[in-house]
Amino acid sequence: MKRTALTAVALLVVAACGGDGAGAGSTGGDTAVTVEETIAAPQTAMPGQVEIEVDGVTGGNTQILLTMIQSRDRGHPMGVSCAQIDDDPWSFSGLVYPIEGDHPCALGTTPIEFEPGTYEAIFGVFTGGRRSPDQCVKVEFEVNGKTTVTAPAMAAPCDLEF
Repeated sequence: MKRTALTAVALLVVAACGGDGAGAGSTGGDTAVTVEETIAAPQTAMPGQVEIEVDGVTGGNTQILLTMIQSRDRGHPMGVSCAQIDDDPWSFSGLVYPIEGDHPCALGTTPIEFEPGTYEAIFGVFTGGRRSPDQCVKVEFEVNGKTTVTAPAMAAPCDLEF
C-alpha cells in the first residue's frame, strides 16, 4: 500500500543580486515550491484463516489426510484439517478448524483465525485406527491475513511424530 505524503514545502526567497553595476540585475520574488514524495506505508501483520491444499495424492484411497497446525514454539496442535481420501489421485482444499473432542477429526464449526506469525503444518496420510501416518511432510509458513499452505510431495515411510 502506498500513500502520498506531503513531505516538504519550501519557501524559496530569491534575493536580487546586488552588484557593482557590471552585470544585469536580477529580479527576485517569493517562489513557493511543493514537493510530494510517494512512500510505502508500514505493513501491518493481519490475523487470518489458514487454507490447506493438497494435489495429486496417490496410493491413499480410503485413508485420511490429517493436517495439524502448530506454532513453532508449541508442541501441540492449534487446529486441524481432516478429510477422507476417496480417489486416486486425490486433491483437496479446506480450512483449519479447532479440535472438538478426543478424535482429531472431530472438528469445530468455525475456522480458526490465526494470529500473525510463523507456524508449522504437518500433513499426514493415515490408515484409519493407526497412530502413525503412512506418508507425511512438514511445512513452515507465515500467517499474514488469509494464508494458503500447499503440501509438497509426501514421503513414505513417515519419520515425523504425530
